Amino acid sequence: MFQFIKKKISYKIMFAMFLLMSISSVIVIYLTVSRIKKDNIETTQANLEMLSTSMFQTLRNAMNTGDPAIIAKVEQEEKSIEGVQNLQVAKGKPLLALYDPSKPFTTDKDILKAFQTKKAQILEITAKENHSLRMLKPMIASQECIACHYNQSVGDVIGVIDLTFSLKKSDEQLNTIIWDTLTSSTILGWFTIAIIFFIIRKITEPIEGLKKGFENLLASHDVHEELKLDVKTEDEIGQVSLLFNQYMDKLKEDLEADAQSYTNSIMNTQKNLILTSVNGVIETSNQAFLNFFNVKSVDEFKESYGYCVSDTFVPTDNDEYLNAKVDKQKWNEYIATHKEKLHKVLIKQNDVEHIFSVSGDKFLFLDHEIYTAAFSDITEVERIRKEVEAAHKHTRDSIEYASLIQNALIPLDGAMDPYFKDNFVLWMPKDTVGGDIWLFEDLRHEDECLMMFIDCTGHGVPGAFVTMIVKAVEREIVSIIKSNPNMEVSPAWILGYFNRTIKQLLRQETKDSISNAGFDGGIIYYNRQQQVLKFAGAETPLFYIDEDGELKIVKGNRYSVGYKKCAMDYEYKETILQVKEGMKFYCTTDGFLDQNGGTKDFPFGKKRFGNIIKANYTLPMKEQKEVFIKTMKEYESIMEENHDRNDDMTVIGFEIAAKSTNETKASKEIVKYEGVMTQNVIAMLMDNIEAKVEDVNLVGHISTIAIEYCQNMMHYAQSPDVDATEIVPAGEIEIQHMHQEYYEITARNVISKEGVLRVKPRLEEIQTLDHSEIKKRYRELRRSGKNTHQRGGGIGMYEIAKASTKIEYDFIQINENKYYFVMKSFIESKTKKSKKQNLE
Repeated sequence: MFQFIKKKISYKIMFAMFLLMSISSVIVIYLTVSRIKKDNIETTQANLEMLSTSMFQTLRNAMNTGDPAIIAKVEQEEKSIEGVQNLQVAKGKPLLALYDPSKPFTTDKDILKAFQTKKAQILEITAKENHSLRMLKPMIASQECIACHYNQSVGDVIGVIDLTFSLKKSDEQLNTIIWDTLTSSTILGWFTIAIIFFIIRKITEPIEGLKKGFENLLASHDVHEELKLDVKTEDEIGQVSLLFNQYMDKLKEDLEADAQSYTNSIMNTQKNLILTSVNGVIETSNQAFLNFFNVKSVDEFKESYGYCVSDTFVPTDNDEYLNAKVDKQKWNEYIATHKEKLHKVLIKQNDVEHIFSVSGDKFLFLDHEIYTAAFSDITEVERIRKEVEAAHKHTRDSIEYASLIQNALIPLDGAMDPYFKDNFVLWMPKDTVGGDIWLFEDLRHEDECLMMFIDCTGHGVPGAFVTMIVKAVEREIVSIIKSNPNMEVSPAWILGYFNRTIKQLLRQETKDSISNAGFDGGIIYYNRQQQVLKFAGAETPLFYIDEDGELKIVKGNRYSVGYKKCAMDYEYKETILQVKEGMKFYCTTDGFLDQNGGTKDFPFGKKRFGNIIKANYTLPMKEQKEVFIKTMKEYESIMEENHDRNDDMTVIGFEIAAKSTNETKASKEIVKYEGVMTQNVIAMLMDNIEAKVEDVNLVGHISTIAIEYCQNMMHYAQSPDVDATEIVPAGEIEIQHMHQEYYEITARNVISKEGVLRVKPRLEEIQTLDHSEIKKRYRELRRSGKNTHQRGGGIGMYEIAKASTKIEYDFIQINENKYYFVMKSFIESKTKKSKKQNLE
């Protein structure tokens, strides 16, 4: 409220006047009412004194008669007088002894005081609803009283007249007077306020006009026409307004005189080309502009090139550069209204194209809308930028393709599902590619698997190169195990094999070796039928929850793998656990544990990792994965400097399922080929299929699918090089007999975007059909001859689907023009009576 009053002088004056009048009115009314009350009481007291004297004399005369009846009558008549509330005579002790000895003497202290002092008293009674005056008047015995009151002497107090007179009517009259006074004062006050308000408004109106004028000046951008105050009065305020207008006129004249020279001096200090234009016509420019176009003045530029600099723009359809008009706007209007963008133009001068970045603005000056523009020559900068972008794109595409290859090495989603009750995998490279890799392999039968989680030297591209070596060695290890059905799988032996092989491959047998790469990680072998889990770690622990819900940690070897410092013949140790259904295991590389964060920027550590497990192990694995992700995000983002991740991260969790009762059945590799596809390669594949496929009735189906896959690669497979566009008939084909239950035929190759558009609709249509509908559709295409000779996405896809029990496919984008195409066919073994559930 007080802030509102401070805003205007008129409000301050009115508030002060209102406050002053209110205070003075209250004081006047208070003094008036107090005076009226006092005068009323005094008048009433005087009247009461006269009334009491009269009543006293009458009562005394009655008492002199000695007749009780006369005395009682007089008392009753006096009580009936208007205003008399109470009238009684308090008799003295001698009088009571003489006439009424049984009646007690009064105990009223005010009456007793009257007996003692022999003086009259007037008391004001202000009890609720009883405002009155009480007069206590002693009756002093005279000579004539002694005749009847022989037991008293002259001067004694015979009794005290107690007279109470009500002031109710007087108060009502007083309240009426007070109310009338308040009403008239209020009306008079508001009338006075209205007059004051009117007078103040008239006084402050010129000030308001002056204030409004200054507000208009501040909001105005036109120094020529609107920069004047409206003068309405001839008083002091009007004179101030007039002086201000005179000052603005003088200021305008000075601006007009100095504007051109000032603008030119500023513009000529700039190396950029600077110009101003009005209505699309160039008006001024700096010397750099004139030098670039080899002219001496703006007029000469207009004669040689045109009235607008846009006449020199090289027309182009490239949205990267401006034309004379952009989106129906003139070029200078466009850049003035789109300042957040980078604007570029092409200008050809002396047969050389120059690239300029352009910035501009507009403003009102001396009744004109002026556009300014500054041209910066960025020709050399653009050339360097394009070279850098091209190099960056080539590098980025290569890294993205490398990421595709690395992702292809990572097991597919669901790879662990057949072995464990529940599981999750959190694999987060720090960069596009990383040094963390996890691998999962089916071994010799459906209840035997091998898992590896490995943190290779470094991260990014260097780390990714080492993961390629790890994957190659891992394939060699798996091949050795699969080819030896009676071999006891030992994670410790596997770490040792990795150690020896990496040191040999990278020539790290001596301390003088240039290379020094290796890894830390863990190897897990699991046999679901035997409920045995073996673990060997290299600088890496294994966390698990036992059957009692207690967190346990299996320590790994305090020894890495493959580095120069690692001895060639080092023997790693392993731990063998007899597991039970419901036990939960957690593996992690050091990227998660070593990530800095928190308020003190400490590593996350094993303790926090274990606390996450203890607090959440009862949740489904999918939800536990989200908890790990959320917790790490919160931890690493507490301090701003912790936003960057230190290393790649891998966390894997799995829950032990019930003991398997399946018979042990090994998987068998029929054929695997990677490279250029030729007719000779197809013939070799057919020989292997015929020799290794035990189900004679399925040889034809498997051969048909393999031939179609190979021919498709020959027709539309693209070079894996990201910049190449030629067709390269190359890819990968793999045929496996999985656990003696079904055959899996997998084809992998690079395909163009156009190839995806041809193939994908066919596959999507096939996925909507059942097996009988696929056969029907195939026969229709054969009879019509439609798509029978189409390369990719033709009738061959229906032939593959017809020969398969089930198909799967995926397109993984490499860049805007290339995709990685993976397609799988599954065929049930004829020796199985019911296989459908194995493929679903």
